Amino acid sequence: MVAQSCCVLARAHAAQLGCRQRVFFAGGFVENNDIARLTIANSLRSLGGRAHFLKHSDFLGALGAAAKVLNGGPKQKVSQLRHHATTGDVAAPLSSSASV
Repeated sequence: MVAQSCCVLARAHAAQLGCRQRVFFAGGFVENNDIARLTIANSLRSLGGRAHFLKHSDFLGALGAAAKVLNGGPKQKVSQLRHHATTGDVAAPLSSSASV
């Protein structure tokens, strides 16, 4: 039932954005859950779409978050990320004064 609800919401959101044919799913819920993938694929097919499932979704989410910060984030965050990338200190947190 959760998979079907996700499918209906994803299809409605995709239609709102003009993506009528293909919907991409990622995350831990569908990564190792064959029943959920099958349910989502069948439900989306009945709604007139096609489901695609991404591998390495956790890594893709991290890349998306980094791209968001690098492309449109405040200058403070970009300069901090560049500093951490050049020093190799990837575990250092952003300052608490930076807005999210």
